[in-house]
This record gives sequence, structure tokens and C-alpha cells, in this order.
Amino acid sequence: MTRTPQEPVADTAASSAPTDRVAEMVEMVRELSAQTDAQKMVNDFGDRFRRMFTYEGFIALSRRGLEKPFYRITRSSAWEETINPWKQKDKLPVLSGGVLGELLYGDLPVIVNDFQPHPDDPAYEHLKDFRSYQAVPHYHNGVGTNMAINFSTQTHGFDPEKLPDNILTHNLFGRTTNNMVLSQQLTEANEALDAELKVVGDIQRSLRPQALPNIDGMHLAAHYHSARRAG
Repeated sequence: MTRTPQEPVADTAASSAPTDRVAEMVEMVRELSAQTDAQKMVNDFGDRFRRMFTYEGFIALSRRGLEKPFYRITRSSAWEETINPWKQKDKLPVLSGGVLGELLYGDLPVIVNDFQPHPDDPAYEHLKDFRSYQAVPHYHNGVGTNMAINFSTQTHGFDPEKLPDNILTHNLFGRTTNNMVLSQQLTEANEALDAELKVVGDIQRSLRPQALPNIDGMHLAAHYHSARRAG
């Protein structure tokens, strides 16, 4: 029998009960949509990502504002102290070259499943405990400005078949974080502007005459209309 356009198409996949994986992803994206602070979001979701993608260590890199071969470490599982990369930039180490520099400036995702870090590598303290890694660039204007690297203490800790999904997930999370940072910066800039314009408004109002002159034979009136933003 021919199906008419009005008849719904049965979708057995959609009608089946969601798997644990799907339920976890739905919960995560719901929480992501409610976040307003980038630093808190990254901290809160770090453990969840480690469970989802099965890795023991991580490091985040940035070359924003730097020239090759220099790069900045913005996060590392080797650190005991949590540093806010947007507000404590002066605390972030800047290194040059080595494996991390090659990965970041290589601008491509990489999986190495038999990793032996060299003791002379400038980032050796971050690499020494691991035997495989997955490196994923976070692209901005077509360039891998940032990079997230996940590490495993085991060889063959990462499945190349999962790399495409990981690239998409990492970049969507990176874009969400970047947009949240820009939103915070815009809010802070507007608050600072409003504070300055309030001062301007107070000065303007102080220049108004407190009383109109009394002139025989004339009736004077005045109207003051302030600008929406400037007083």
C-alpha cells in the first residue's frame, strides 16, 4: 500500500528507550546550556570528559598572541593549583618547541599510541607518565589557535575510529567556552561603561540651574531630557 504524505513514518530508533550514553550526553548538554562562567564550566566538566573519553591526563595549549615555536600551557592535569587562563594569564608558563610545540603548530589532529617522551623535552614533566595521546586542535578563524591533548598511561589508549567524533566534540566545547568568555567580557565592559556614564550624568545634572530666573512680564519653563546612555 502506498503511504500518503500525511502518514507518519515509524522510527523504531527514536521510540526505543535511550541508552546510558545518550542519557549522559543529554544531561551534559542541558547543563552546558545553563552555564554562565567559562572557568567554572571547564572545571565542572573536566571529570565528566575524562570518564566519557577514557584518559588519565590532559594538557591544554594556546599560541594566541605568540609566534612559532612559542606556546602557552593553559591547563594541565600535572598542576595542583587551578589557574584561570583568562584572568591569571601571567601565571601560565610559556615554552618553546618540543613535542607540544610540534603538535600545536602542526595544526592537525594526531593520535600516537606508542609514546616515549624524551627527558630533554621542555614539557617533560607533563609528559613523563604517559604512553599514548590524542591531540585535537581547537580551530578559530580556520587556524588551530588552541589544542587539547588527552593522555593515557597505557599504549594504544586511543581508538582512531573515535577521532572524528572527538574532533567535533572538542571543537564544539571550545567554541562554547570561547563564546561564554566573550559574553563575560562584554558584560564587564558594559558594566564599566555604565559606571562611567553615571558619573557623566551626575556632572551634567549638576550643571543645570536649580531655579529659573524671575523676569517681569515673562513666564519661563525648561525641559531636560537625558540621553539613554550618557547621563
